[in-house]
Amino acid sequence: MCRYKQSHLVTARASVTVMHPELGCLISCVQLQEFSIILLYEARADSPTLQHCFFQLSALGMDPVILQGGYSAFHSFYPFLCTPRMVLLESERHSLTIYPSEILEGALYQGSASQAHDYRIIKNLHITHVVNATAEISDTFPGVLRYLWLRLSDDAQQDLRQALPEASRFIAEALRGAPGGRVLVHCSLGRSRSSVLTLGFLMEHRRWSLLHAFRWLKERRACAAPNAGFLQQLSDYEELLFGHRNTSEYILS
Repeated sequence: MCRYKQSHLVTARASVTVMHPELGCLISCVQLQEFSIILLYEARADSPTLQHCFFQLSALGMDPVILQGGYSAFHSFYPFLCTPRMVLLESERHSLTIYPSEILEGALYQGSASQAHDYRIIKNLHITHVVNATAEISDTFPGVLRYLWLRLSDDAQQDLRQALPEASRFIAEALRGAPGGRVLVHCSLGRSRSSVLTLGFLMEHRRWSLLHAFRWLKERRACAAPNAGFLQQLSDYEELLFGHRNTSEYILS
């Protein structure tokens, strides 16, 4: 295993505390099943020990995931999500900084207003541009970041005909501009208004169907949930972009 006591993912446990007794460890199979995600990693992703653990856990009915690139690669991209400390107490876990979801690697992020107001998050993710989808929350760092404030309400009747292309254009220009452009799209909770803008961008500039974009987003931000009116307008937008509807909004609801 990698040098756990030197540095590890903030919520990680050393293998001696999280694997099944058949692998020479302490936790039971029942306890392992309580975890929503079992992430395995070593310093390198091709470790024989790691592969052995993966197949053993799979044989026990688990669905483990191996960290792509291994810990070394993860640490190089996200050092702020690594620590030498063991985070065990519930109070410690609640005090951890929750980061926005990375939708496109090193480019596009989606999150909440509180995350957009946390300069540590902005700095660590190297955010350069922000799309603010709220009507009620003003921009926080206007002298440091470039903002697009759309003032949308999370209402099924909110008209998005101008907001969708405007947000897509802003995001595309930010990512195509100076090297290192990174965009955070946020609303109040990072669920509905921000999701519809992210989806609009993926449809227009990745040329993805609404269904493909929606599945991509949900895999990376499980809480994403545009309201029914927004889904209808995204379906209309899909027809505008591609000349036909590939996706019914009812499939997504």
